[in-house]
Amino acid sequence: MAIGFAGYAATNSAFGSDFIYRKVEITHILSGDSFIATIDRSTSLKVVIHGIKAPAVSEPYSKESVKRLELILSMFSPTLACHDKDRHKRSVCRVYAGNVDVGLEQVRNGSARWNKNSNQDLEEKEAYRHSQQLAQQSRLGLWSNPASFRQGTGQRQIIKKTGIAESNDSASDSFI
Repeated sequence: MAIGFAGYAATNSAFGSDFIYRKVEITHILSGDSFIATIDRSTSLKVVIHGIKAPAVSEPYSKESVKRLELILSMFSPTLACHDKDRHKRSVCRVYAGNVDVGLEQVRNGSARWNKNSNQDLEEKEAYRHSQQLAQQSRLGLWSNPASFRQGTGQRQIIKKTGIAESNDSASDSFI
C-alpha cells in the first residue's frame, strides 16, 4: 500500500547529523509507531517514530493507532529525519507529514504514549508531555480505557478474564 511519496532524497542534513529523506513511499504500516518505507524508489527502510511508543499488535487500541498513523501519513508527503538505530535495527526518525510532527500528533490524539526517555530538546519534551497530559485528561484513544495501563507508571497491563490486572514483564520501557 503506497501511502505517501514526496520530492527527492537528500543525505545531508538541515537537522544536524540526521539523514533527511524526502523521496519517501510508505509501503507498510507495522504499528502505530513503525512502518516500512521505500527511499528513492529503491532502498527499503524499517522506521520507528522518534519519541513515542504505540500499543503493540496484541495490546488494546493497536488497530486504531495503526489506522490513525495511516490517515496522518496519507494526508501529506512524509519527510524522515533519521538519526539513530534502535536495538531492533530500525531507523529512529522524526517523521513529518507536511508541517505536522507525526509523533506528536499520535500522542496528541491518544494513539501513542510519549517516551520520556527519548532524546528530545526541552521544547520538544514539553510539547509531547503537554499533549499526552491533555489526551489523558480527555480520555482520548488508548487513554479511554484506564484499566489498560497501571496508573502513574504507564506500564502495560494484561487484563485477565478474572478482571485482575497483572504487570506485563516485557513492558520495561518507562513512559509518562
